[in-house]
Amino acid sequence: MSFWLQWTLAALLAGPGDEPGALTRFTLDASAEADFERRGAASGVGDLSGDESHPAQQEDQKPQQPQEHPPEGTPQSQGLIDFGWMELYPRAGVALFSGKYHINASPCLEIEARAPIPWLSPASNPQGDYFGAFAQLNFAMITRTIVPKLAKASGLMSSLALGLDYTIYRDDTWLLVTRVGFQYTNYGGVTDLKDGGQAVVGLTTGVNLSRSILLTLTPELVYAKTGDYIMMGLVGMAVEF
Repeated sequence: MSFWLQWTLAALLAGPGDEPGALTRFTLDASAEADFERRGAASGVGDLSGDESHPAQQEDQKPQQPQEHPPEGTPQSQGLIDFGWMELYPRAGVALFSGKYHINASPCLEIEARAPIPWLSPASNPQGDYFGAFAQLNFAMITRTIVPKLAKASGLMSSLALGLDYTIYRDDTWLLVTRVGFQYTNYGGVTDLKDGGQAVVGLTTGVNLSRSILLTLTPELVYAKTGDYIMMGLVGMAVEF
């Protein structure tokens, strides 16, 4: 009985025109199989057999270049004059003239700007503030006392000086700087005074009032080639930037 039941089911599944015992196996033809493999490779599925004939491509990461830092203790180039450490010295005081000038003591004003020269610092202390460059401008009202009275006895004396300075001592409290330079003086058209150049030397002492302000005392000597001289005593402030 079971034989006839199995035969009947096989006939129904085979459909019309097929022999009951001729049960066929489902297979892919060659073109369909090739197309399946091509689509599987394109989608990244690959061969399921475990053969890694197409290894996954790794992302090409460009290595970052290491940042270069100068060795510790190596001074960085700051140019001939380091204007980043510029200081201003406004001053006021009195100018005393030698006898040949025939000028009484006169009030004067002065403004100086200076900045360090890093490449002149010694190798033992490359960050030290030793040599510097300065420029200063000063003014004084002068009156000659010659009798009889001159055609123009009074005028505004103005001077411009350029030079180098040297920091002898400096800490959080005290400052001691000496300087030397060349000065050109204009006497404002006062009779018998000729404009011209002189050598100038000076010394500045200072004491800190705050982090960036100092109280200063500055004696100066201006010496002309004729032997005449001008002595200045100035009190002022130093402002650091």
